[in-house]
Amino acid sequence: MCNAYSRRWFPLREQNRIQSTWVNGNQVGIALGLPLVAALISAGGWRTVFWVLGVGSFLLLEPMLLLLAPDTPAASRFANEESNATS
Repeated sequence: MCNAYSRRWFPLREQNRIQSTWVNGNQVGIALGLPLVAALISAGGWRTVFWVLGVGSFLLLEPMLLLLAPDTPAASRFANEESNATS
């Protein structure tokens, strides 16, 4: 999915940079998420982690996915002409 998305949205000269950003973002997410999950587990158990992360993901990520991330730049009201030319 990331390869297809970066191919549609970014010029060829920028695709390696965005791929490395996403890969590094996974590692940063693990580093930041581990203490959060550990704190939630110690505060309320695994069910608390399940619900907090599930509800948080739904409330934060679903609107971002639906409103800010269309398949092509031409479908986005936030993209400029340069972005539309790469599709």
